[in-house]
Amino acid sequence: MRAAPNRSTFVLQACCNNPTAAELTEQQWRTLAEEITSRGHLPFFDIAYQGLGRGLDEDAYGVRHFASLGSEMIVAQPFAKNLGLYRPRVGPLHVVASTKEATAAVKDQLRCMIRWEFSSFPAYGSRLVDLVLPDPESQAKWHDELREIGQRLERSRQELFHQLANVHKIPGNWHINVDRL
Repeated sequence: MRAAPNRSTFVLQACCNNPTAAELTEQQWRTLAEEITSRGHLPFFDIAYQGLGRGLDEDAYGVRHFASLGSEMIVAQPFAKNLGLYRPRVGPLHVVASTKEATAAVKDQLRCMIRWEFSSFPAYGSRLVDLVLPDPESQAKWHDELREIGQRLERSRQELFHQLANVHKIPGNWHINVDRL
């Protein structure tokens, strides 16, 4: 990162790194944010697994920290993993720009890209999201299901660690798969 030219873009997984599930600590996020903002780099967050790690709010710590610094950033928030909406892919792209002019330019470019890619996209997936997120009961059920899925994934990582390190005694440091906040 230090060797990259100033104003470079870095893609960051906000949580549940794929495939290791390793996550940055809050201190590591603060250090990373300091490094990125001091060099004018642009963070591009992928937060596809939000809710499948430590929880919906906890999994967004890095994004929220960058936002608290007033950092320009891009956040891709697909609902494929945490809402199961794969076809068509559904989810917002959040762009935080530092000026009104930059905001207008980004909006115009995104409008053109969307228009070139497809004239009208299927609404089915976004309608499903609109059924779940605004309704407190449905949202609570979704949170519970995400928690259950996250716990199941955690058990799978623990078992993988056990098999690699203890049963098959494969050399290497396999703790990255289980050492989390």
